[in-house]
Amino acid sequence: MNYDEFFQRNLGIFEPEEQERIKDAKVLIIGCGGIGGVIAIALARSSVGHFVLMEPEVYELSSPADAIRREERTTEPTSISNRTGILRWPVDVAKCYLFWQENGTDCSNCVAVCPWAFPIRPWL
Repeated sequence: MNYDEFFQRNLGIFEPEEQERIKDAKVLIIGCGGIGGVIAIALARSSVGHFVLMEPEVYELSSPADAIRREERTTEPTSISNRTGILRWPVDVAKCYLFWQENGTDCSNCVAVCPWAFPIRPWL
């Protein structure tokens, strides 16, 4: 699938001239952690064509709220909203809630960029 086929869905939201400007746009994102990573993915899905990503830290798998602990997965509930018997990574729900309050969001931002939700990622 080429660029035009992939982003055909944007027509109607963007005029063809606007779509061309977005395709040719160059975006610099400094800091690709929680928020920078979410922004990069949102812009890529909106069809921005060129990125320069700068990250001074070493990349580690994490969630934007840094609420998924880097431990072995467990079938035990990590909060009252979890069911027993489902294999999952332990989640610090207090960190999630604070992230929601600070950013006016919910689980959707974290789910959209979760490295654990999409195991086949060629850049990892």
